[in-house]
Amino acid sequence: MVQPVFAADGETVIGGNVNVHQVWYDSHIESDTAFIDPSAVLEVPWTITYTVDTLNRGHDDFSPMVMYFDAPDILSPSGARLPHVAMDQTFFPIDDGTRTVFKVDMSKGQYYNLSYTWGWRVHPPRVQVSENALKKIEGKTLPQWEIDVFGPNPTATETTRDAAIAMIGDLSPAKRMWQAMRAMDSGTLKVKQMRKALKKAKAAFDDWKDRTRLPSGVKPDPDSDWTLLYVNNTLYGQIPGLGTNAAVEFPKWQLRGTNVKIKLYNGDFFEHAYTNVDFGGQRGWENMFHSTLPVGGSGPWFSFGRMHWWMNAGAPPVGLIRVPPASNGTIVGMGEHNVDLTMNFEPSRRLRWYQFDPLHHDVAVWSIH
Repeated sequence: MVQPVFAADGETVIGGNVNVHQVWYDSHIESDTAFIDPSAVLEVPWTITYTVDTLNRGHDDFSPMVMYFDAPDILSPSGARLPHVAMDQTFFPIDDGTRTVFKVDMSKGQYYNLSYTWGWRVHPPRVQVSENALKKIEGKTLPQWEIDVFGPNPTATETTRDAAIAMIGDLSPAKRMWQAMRAMDSGTLKVKQMRKALKKAKAAFDDWKDRTRLPSGVKPDPDSDWTLLYVNNTLYGQIPGLGTNAAVEFPKWQLRGTNVKIKLYNGDFFEHAYTNVDFGGQRGWENMFHSTLPVGGSGPWFSFGRMHWWMNAGAPPVGLIRVPPASNGTIVGMGEHNVDLTMNFEPSRRLRWYQFDPLHHDVAVWSIH
């Protein structure tokens, strides 16, 4: 929750701050904050203070992007908040083995949608989102969607922990590692069984490191342009013919009228959803950043500056695209949904599609350049 800052009278709120701690390494961003509650600063500007620890192979440009809603009293016919402006808030090189503290200014809390932190050099999968905790879908706040799946305190006891993990699909690389490690730690395995479990753990670790391809046991749909897998509140994806550990690109879309087909698989034992967003890119207003290249950054080459964002498909609440849960831990029992889009505008040069789960956002993002 954003902590308010008061004037000298001790009553008038003049600002606020929330602290966010992130760890960047390899292809990952780990954050301690998935939701931010701006209720104490709805009428005043506030700040986010990021403490960023950069570990091995974490070097990147720290570039949080904020997305805002339009004025609260301007509503669409459905009553949903309308999209408005988004902007990159800084570009600053972060190097391996360093801790950097950023204090980022925010507009009034009433306009806040979310803060999107991503890695320019490894994207996807280097991404993490902090959502507005006040946002509701179908009458439930976003934190409540998580609570309804994993419980109010999944780490309270071993029982609550195991119940939460049981909601995660068995195709999840992280869960496969956890299962293999538990088996090896049980003290009941013989030598051959131990080697087999270790082999499984290594294979799962290899899958976990790279979200630009589907994990073992899941194949791309041959009739779709790309395939996405929801598992462990995370999105894995693959475009046929695209190499792994690379920027995910889709050059087919050059002109309006291009048709794309997307296969969505859900390997978790709870419902996910799908949203596709246009970030505006070269249709933005201006590039407000200057070169950071002398100190190792990539600011002006890939900046959105400020731009308007809009929903292509899956806008909650009225356009929510549901992906049903799995019925068992194999591809045979996975939930699935097909999305067919015909683009009526030309793509941006920087980012073509921002795809995510609006019910469980956090790191469930798979963007295409």
